[in-house]
Amino acid sequence: MKNERGIKMSTRSKIGIQNKDKSVTSIYCNYDGYLFGVGAMLNRCYQKEYEVRELMELGDIIEIGCYPNNSICHACEPKRSAQTYSTWDEFMDDKSVDYIYLFSPDMKAWYVKNIIEDIPFSLLSAELKLRFGKNN
Repeated sequence: MKNERGIKMSTRSKIGIQNKDKSVTSIYCNYDGYLFGVGAMLNRCYQKEYEVRELMELGDIIEIGCYPNNSICHACEPKRSAQTYSTWDEFMDDKSVDYIYLFSPDMKAWYVKNIIEDIPFSLLSAELKLRFGKNN
């Protein structure tokens, strides 16, 4: 999203995957965290567990691409590695981002929580269809 002067603005998001032990591994994404940005990209391009885990290996990113190698990593050293939360509640308790995305390998589906509009955790594909009339 750009402001009236054409300067890119941040819509921050957290992207995570639930692990077998119910912990959650996640990364931060600085730009385009809204549903039709990061949400649509995750829904369209990251449908398999191994794809999501490859994305987590990048650590925090500035922008997401349709493949991990197309995503723009934070240009800082040391690398901002993925963070692991011991519980789902701990992962979800983050007021510093605008959207939270979680991939469930068991359900093979993405879920989203819209912090901005205080919309509860819901199935990402359903939110995209509701808001935009299509799956991505």
